[in-house]
Amino acid sequence: MKTTRLFLCLVAFLSATLAGNRADADELVRFESAPVKLSPFRIRKANEQGENLPQPQGTPLLGYLSRPQGDGPFPAVVVLHGCEGMRLSINELWPKRLVSWGYVVLVVDSFTTRNIKDTCQSYLPDRVFDAYGAWNFLSKQSFVDISRVALMGFSA
Repeated sequence: MKTTRLFLCLVAFLSATLAGNRADADELVRFESAPVKLSPFRIRKANEQGENLPQPQGTPLLGYLSRPQGDGPFPAVVVLHGCEGMRLSINELWPKRLVSWGYVVLVVDSFTTRNIKDTCQSYLPDRVFDAYGAWNFLSKQSFVDISRVALMGFSA
């Protein structure tokens, strides 16, 4: 009986805490990964062969942006999912928790625009460029303190 009451009190407390700290904007955003830089070796080989290398472009990506209420500027966290892709804990639970602590959160979906389903058993793209693209996107938002951005990732 005591355990049940304690559990119900805990549920009520967490519900009130999360309800009072909801993000005022959970929105789908679009941005690009940072372009992959060509290595000096690749550039030299192309020049030797008379090949014209195109300027690298970023990969179109989707992200989920959540933020605390107010004008900011707030510190931010870029969240990269693991090899299983967008799970509930990545797309909902962590953003709610981080927003309640006063952070802007950008969850990067590295798979949808690349048509990747699951990479736990196969190829995983070089996602460091996705993180830099997310940082670049956040640097253009007036409510983000770009000098205080962290990266959080899972299993990859």
